[in-house]
Formats: sequence, C-alpha cells, structure tokens
Amino acid sequence: MLPDEFLNRLDGIFVIIIHDRRHHAAHFISDRLGLRYLYFHRQKGRLWFATETKAFLSCPGFSPELSRDALRDFLRDDFIRGDKALLRGAELLPAGTVRTYDFREDRFTDHRYWRWEDKRQPPDGDGSSAYSGTSGIHGSIKSTIGRPDARQHPAIHEAPEHLASLISDAVLRRLPDGGSNLTGSGSAASDSTLPPALGLSGGLDSRAILAALPDPSGAYLFTFGRRDSLDVILAQRISRLAGTGCDVIEIHSDNWLAPRLEAVWWTDGHANLLHMHGIEALDTVASKAAIQLNGGVQNFIRGAMTTVAGAYQFDRLRRFQRLGTLIDDRRLPTRLPFCDYRLLDFLQTLPDDLLRDDRLYRVMLLDHFPRFFRGIPYANTGYALDARFRTLRSLAFRARRRLGLVNYALHDYPRWIRRQIPVFRAFLDSKDTRINDLGFRVDADRLLGRARNLTLPECEALCRFLTLEVYLRCLDNPDNPDIIRHVLKQ
Repeated sequence: MLPDEFLNRLDGIFVIIIHDRRHHAAHFISDRLGLRYLYFHRQKGRLWFATETKAFLSCPGFSPELSRDALRDFLRDDFIRGDKALLRGAELLPAGTVRTYDFREDRFTDHRYWRWEDKRQPPDGDGSSAYSGTSGIHGSIKSTIGRPDARQHPAIHEAPEHLASLISDAVLRRLPDGGSNLTGSGSAASDSTLPPALGLSGGLDSRAILAALPDPSGAYLFTFGRRDSLDVILAQRISRLAGTGCDVIEIHSDNWLAPRLEAVWWTDGHANLLHMHGIEALDTVASKAAIQLNGGVQNFIRGAMTTVAGAYQFDRLRRFQRLGTLIDDRRLPTRLPFCDYRLLDFLQTLPDDLLRDDRLYRVMLLDHFPRFFRGIPYANTGYALDARFRTLRSLAFRARRRLGLVNYALHDYPRWIRRQIPVFRAFLDSKDTRINDLGFRVDADRLLGRARNLTLPECEALCRFLTLEVYLRCLDNPDNPDIIRHVLKQ
C-alpha cells in the first residue's frame, strides 16, 4: 500500500491502477476530488472496470437498466449523489480513495487517504476561530495556523500574500513548458507552440487565473453566451486590460441544442444537457490552443465547502466539474489550477470564517491583482469587490435586472426552447418515446403544452426529460452513433 504522505503529494486529476501479483490484488487510486472517473461492475466472481459505464454493455450478462436511486437524484438535483451510477450494477470509485480488490476473495477494501474535512484543525487548538469580525481578513488576528507543521505556514495576516503565491505557482505548473511559449499576442508562432486558452466570464475565478499568468496577453482568451450579456461584456473589458483580444462565441437558439444532444452519450447521461454551457465553443478553442485552463473547483477557496451542506456541495462540485472536463477533454486537455494539492493543503489549515463569503479571496484579489479587480464589476453582484455602499448597489442591481435593464444571463432558454420545440416533440411526443416506460409521459406532455410560457425551472425539467430520453435511445442503439442525428433530420 502506498503511504498517505506520498498519495497526498500527487497533483492533478488522475486514476492509477496497480496490479499486485504477489498479493493477488489490484489497487485503484483516485485523485483527491475524484474528477477522473473509474467505474466497476462485478458479476459471478469477475471484475470489470472502465472510465465510462457504456463500456459495460459489452460484458456478458450486463443489463442496461437504470438505477432507481441514481434516477431519483438526477430528477431532484440534476446530478447523481455519492458514488452511484445511472446504470444499475455500475459503481464509481470514490474520491481520494485507494480501493483494493482481492482476486481470491472477490472483495473490495477502501482506504480514504484524503478528505476536505480531515485536516481542518482549529487554529487555536481550543475549537475557537482564529479570525473574528465581518469586514474581511483585516479583522482581529489571534494566532498563527495551528497545525503540527505551523512553522511552514504563514501567520493568518500573511494569508493573502501566501494565497496569491500559491495560485500563481499552480497556474504556472499547468502551463505547457512552464509558460515559456507565451508570445504576448494571444497566438503562437506554430502549431507546436499554441498558447493556453482561458474562458473568461464576468466572475472572479477565470479572472484570477488570467491575473496569475506570467504574461496575460499571451493567452488565447474566449467567452461564450449571448453577445449582450453582462458576462460577455465584462470578459471583453477584462481582455482589453490584459492587452489582448477575446473571441466571443455566441450561443443562440439555432446552435445550442444539437451539440448537447450528442454530448449526452459522451457523459453517460449523468448531467442535464441544459447545463452543458460552452460546448458550442469547443471546436474553435481546440483549433487555437494547446490546453485550456479552467477556473473550476473554486468552492474550497471561496468557502462553499465550510457549510453544513458540505457533502452535498462536494458531490455537486465533483459531478458538474467532471461534466465540464469530460466534454472539454474530447477536444483539448483541461487543467484546473484550483485543485493544486499545495493550495488545498493551505486552505485546509485556515478557519472557516476566513474563507466564508469570499473574505480571504476578496482581499487577496484586491491586494495582489488590483489591475483586474479594482473598479471592475463582478457579474453576480453588479459592483466591484472594492465598491462602497454594497448593500445599496446590490439592491439597485437586482432592480435593474427585474426591469430588464441588464442582460444578466448567458442564455435565454425559455425563448430558445420555443424555437426548438419541434426537436423536443420529436423525442418526447412519439410512439417511440422511451421515458413513457418510466412513467414520465404526463409530466413531459404538460411541459410541452406550456412550451410558449416556460419558466426557467420548467426549462430545466423539460431538458432533464430530453436528456433521459436521448440516453435511453442511445442505450438501445449503442452501435449506432447516428441515432440522434437521424431523429434530428426527421
């Protein structure tokens, strides 16, 4: 067995398989967050494993039936909780785990080598927080970080500087050749030295990665969505600050649905196609970049994992982030700086109050990357991180959104679905509709009947049914990859 100290120093997203002939065993190791999937199927003393559940369709005796528990999760949350799979008889390797299979006993033994909550020791040693106050990190400081190796960590008042350094190092390590091929023009001299791509939005996380690049002007920047949305407008503004351009890949009623229908099969039906934002940009980005940097897994740095809903948040992060990397990886490698093990180790030593509500993150961004954050609005709130009178600004921003004075969303699914309702009917309102067998015909018919007046939650529900329908038809015809295109042509 590999020691935990070694496993905790492995960086990135991965699955490792070790065949131990001497002990008649196999060891399956997942990365800390379980973002590289590996599924298992056992039957009559035999073990199969694969990175996609559809591979089990070739196993003798495997029946492609849906798991009721997983289906219930999908219908309720738009993702599957825990380590379940949508196909019954398939099981996902847990995150941060060494799973050992004993060939002689046909038995699994799991060892969890990493959990977010395991190393979160109270900084004071008495269970109290080392941080108090509500105005940010500049509240009172009571002690240094209380881990056994505390001398290797900065005092809490030095946390913003240390955090900025860790993020910059994490970004640098994920660049091809350590960033030496950044040309300062957003493009490269040859195909062998293509720049890294970064999808910008009006949020904080992609902007933080841009700011941490050794030469922000050397990256290929792109954004996607409605051209007049706040995210796209802010992305263009930020790219100008970086000294480069920003490709806008527009998403509209005519191009959003078809690529997502095909992606349902790639993703084993595990995610509502409505949430496959940005898939429309993949071909363009892959032709212009060597890798893609992604601001996912930001939940830890932003305090989202410190709440009582931590287990739910972890499952949601894992499933949705895997959805993004699985789709992106079909075109070009995706790198996630925020899952750097050094960064996660540091965040685990900090008190919850310091991370919650972006307190540490906000101060770090303003102090160390002011060029991209001071005076630049955050799309979720409509005001900059350093803005005064934030409560009043927030109320004003919400009012402007309600009045339609701000095009906030990247998408307009109610209108887009109205334009594509013939496609929805072709799948959900025919004699071949498969979800009828699951008892969803009445619900689907009700939503189709309201197609001209759907709310966003109803759009999610209708797309959920369409996702299931497409997946079930692909299960029935796994050797016919054109089954979806055939329906679209009809």
